[in-house]
Amino acid sequence: MGKKKATMIFKGSLKTHWIRYITNIKMDVNPAHQTAMKESMQMLRLLNTISSKYIQPGFDYKMNIRGDLSYYSPSILHLKFVNGYERKYHLQDSLFGAILQEINYINHTVEYERSMNGQDDELDDEA
Repeated sequence: MGKKKATMIFKGSLKTHWIRYITNIKMDVNPAHQTAMKESMQMLRLLNTISSKYIQPGFDYKMNIRGDLSYYSPSILHLKFVNGYERKYHLQDSLFGAILQEINYINHTVEYERSMNGQDDELDDEA
């Protein structure tokens, strides 16, 4: 049996974040939905702590807690991506893990499109 050859992965070389290709996040939150309120607070916490290398230039975030909505009105998460894709999600009906799976799929699609157009999206390993 031969020796196994070790593969070196440089620190930070494979780091990505789900917010990487998002240019706009808008949340209209119905305060009657506990799940939507929790997700909006987690989003605020994330945006306060995330490294700027993952954020697109001109990134915009808006959160409205809509006390004027009826009890059954949906809480909406609206995302816009760098290539023009837009998605809307009902926060009380969708688990954020399922939303993340779709966001990651869209991010891979955006990355593929950008690489086909010759755009270099490599992140700096130093940051």
